[in-house]
Amino acid sequence: MDSILEPAGIVAVVMAVGLVAPYLSDKLGIPVVASMTLVGILLGPELIGFLEPGILLQLLGSLGLVYAFFNAGAEISLGILKKRPFSVLLFGALTFFIPFITGSVFGYFLFGRSISSALIVGAFFASSGSRNIQPLLRADLSTREPAEIGMAGSALSRIAVTLILFFSVFVQDRSLLLPSLGTAGLWLFYFVVLGLALPRFAPFMLRSMRAQGGIDAMFLLFLLFASSAIGSLIGLPAYLGALYAGLLLAPTLSSSRTLSARVNLLGESFFLPFLFVFIGVQANFSQTPSLPRVLIFISGSVILGLGSKILAAFITGRALRLSSEDRGLLFGFSSCFSAFSLATASVAGSTGHFDQPLLGGAVILVILSTSLTALVARGSGYRLKAKNQEGQGKPFFSGNRILIPLSKPASSHQLIELGELLQEQSHGSPLLPLVVMADQNSEERRKAETMLAAALMRGLDPQTPVTPLFRVETNVAYAIRQSAEEQGADTILVGWNKPPRLANAFFGSVIDQILNSCDQQVLVARLVAPPQASHIAAVLPPFCETHEGFYAALAVLKALTKKHLSKLHILTLKGQNAGLNRALREADFGLSYQGLEIDAWKEIGKALGSIPGQSKFFVLFSARPSEPSWHPAVERLPHRIGEEFPRSNLLIIYMARGEALAYPNQSAVSPGSSFPSASANPSAPTPPPVPTSAPLSAPAQAQSSAPLPTAAPVPQGRASSPSRARRILEHAVARGTIRVNMKHSALTDGVFELVSSAFPFDRRLSSRLSLALTEQVQRQPIEIAQGVILMHERLENIRAPIVCMGSHREGFRVSLLEKPVRILILILVPEEEKPEDHLALLGDIASLFKKENLASLLLQAEKAEDLLK
Repeated sequence: MDSILEPAGIVAVVMAVGLVAPYLSDKLGIPVVASMTLVGILLGPELIGFLEPGILLQLLGSLGLVYAFFNAGAEISLGILKKRPFSVLLFGALTFFIPFITGSVFGYFLFGRSISSALIVGAFFASSGSRNIQPLLRADLSTREPAEIGMAGSALSRIAVTLILFFSVFVQDRSLLLPSLGTAGLWLFYFVVLGLALPRFAPFMLRSMRAQGGIDAMFLLFLLFASSAIGSLIGLPAYLGALYAGLLLAPTLSSSRTLSARVNLLGESFFLPFLFVFIGVQANFSQTPSLPRVLIFISGSVILGLGSKILAAFITGRALRLSSEDRGLLFGFSSCFSAFSLATASVAGSTGHFDQPLLGGAVILVILSTSLTALVARGSGYRLKAKNQEGQGKPFFSGNRILIPLSKPASSHQLIELGELLQEQSHGSPLLPLVVMADQNSEERRKAETMLAAALMRGLDPQTPVTPLFRVETNVAYAIRQSAEEQGADTILVGWNKPPRLANAFFGSVIDQILNSCDQQVLVARLVAPPQASHIAAVLPPFCETHEGFYAALAVLKALTKKHLSKLHILTLKGQNAGLNRALREADFGLSYQGLEIDAWKEIGKALGSIPGQSKFFVLFSARPSEPSWHPAVERLPHRIGEEFPRSNLLIIYMARGEALAYPNQSAVSPGSSFPSASANPSAPTPPPVPTSAPLSAPAQAQSSAPLPTAAPVPQGRASSPSRARRILEHAVARGTIRVNMKHSALTDGVFELVSSAFPFDRRLSSRLSLALTEQVQRQPIEIAQGVILMHERLENIRAPIVCMGSHREGFRVSLLEKPVRILILILVPEEEKPEDHLALLGDIASLFKKENLASLLLQAEKAEDLLK
């Protein structure tokens, strides 16, 4: 059959292979790397003859080879290395040296005379890794300790393999054994400059990109190929520059699952298929001069290569006291000869270390090993799952530390109320409201403080501790992720208040990034009314009970139901009730509920409409995209529910995964900078502080550095808000800044009277400040309760906070409010006042209004001194 020579035809065939190979992998139970290589052999000149290893295919395959080495470097996880240094280094050393020594000895006796070729065989034996095996496993297994050790250790091993490849060139060509002084200096300059520039330049550019999409992934690929090309210009192999770029960009990729997924999508859907197909097409078994030699190489490689990996996993498992299932998982995640192994074989072939028969044998070894290790890892995963189900302990309770990003003052108090409802009060951990600012100017700071003030004053019970957080960051999702990690948050509660759109754009880009980059439980709330209802309808998709974060999601549902004694209805697809009921019994759910079944998701509107009552709260359990229990139909449900029930609250629970489920004990090391509350235990020991998000007063140069610690915690003696709040009220009465039964009819006059009470001898300042405050109220009033308005401002010419209050029995008219404003609260603080102290003052004033019923006292009093009776 005539080969395809047209470039467009070659690209079309390879793209078709990329589409067909995943289907074959599912049917045959083998990784994609094996199926693509097999299809390449099938289409090559040895069989069908569609493709020839020509210049175009070789060029595109070389791009795939560069990406494969970049990917090997990018798989380095510094977080795992820091967390488990001994385990990773131990396994990394064993999984490299045992196969390398075994392969080198095997290669030396096979080749007889070439030391460099023997070293390459040893490097090939040690080149296995975790790539392309994970899709065959349950997603939660990749976060287990042996899987992390296997991936991190094999990543270290691949760095050593690359160095062996580079070193073999000098061994083969003795004239290059010692490079010239100028060449060595140029290489050193390249590594130093790239090492200093890339880790700083890439995050800076990504944070500056406001448009999220493929552009950020394309930027990283540009850095990859630019680094590789510059290395080639100065005499370094392209693959070495690619691996080095991957090492330098690994922290950037690991910080964002969304960005990493985009880069992997481009690389694995375009570059790697050309590499796999090219290697398959290039394999020429007809040139085998000695079939026994190839069979010896293949059988010896399978026995010795996989045997040495089994030995490394066994020794590591015994040293770390891992179970047999975990040792199998360790072997499965570290012993798959896949993309990097094929790239290594390709380099060995291009440098003359592997001839065509050996290159073909390497391809067969990759295909056999990927299938074998996948079976071992899957079997270990199934046994671990069965063991976990048999020994299931007490279900995890969520809501220990809840991070609440705030973006809109109008809805911030509702999110705080929902967070307070879900919080597990027995732990005494604070809520963590977070405001992210793109800039640190006074307007942004005032907006941030306004949102937190509204949340604290209107939506927060005085018994609930709170640690307000601020962060200056252009990328909002990155700021949320960093704050969640620093604060040990187990739950992230975000609001969504835009009109329903298509399912794939339902939450917007920021929430999509949070879901991809954070392992914590993510609650996406559309709150159009207070977070309470007489009926709660929970939608549980099929197999959600098998998700590792299912019990944490159940805790949220249980808290919502118990808080307001709501009637619970659980809706599932037909045939799923039995498994779900069993899971609820095992979780000791303990609440009565009505089970509803539907034949298809298109009937959900009718089923939910049949639930009685006007006040409904909808809760939807969901896995993240790409997780086993995720289904595309579930992704469209929020759109349908929001469209058919626009006046009902909706909460989507994206279940926690991985190490985020280890956070319930984090309260033992919670920061001591909690906002003072009446529930503080004076005898409780002060826990050690942990890093927190940067305060508003942080210098501009610290915006991209590690977050600064907040102020020291308020002493427990001062944490008893009633006495301190009482002193604030007494001081205001004594100073004359409380005005009751005001007679002015215009809001401007009322505000001017309050400001004048603070500055009785500066009429110009009083006039200017009262006009600015009145404009703020008319533009964006902070109504902390019906008829109660809060105003706050920072001033340069005062040394201590000033609290002013006024009451008007008839009320002032504000255009944006339905009811008249009868209580005015004005708080003036020094410009240099720390945000924590400012918010602490707001909390004390909130305590006066909520516990002392100060609003009624202000309206009833004839003079200010009546408030102290």
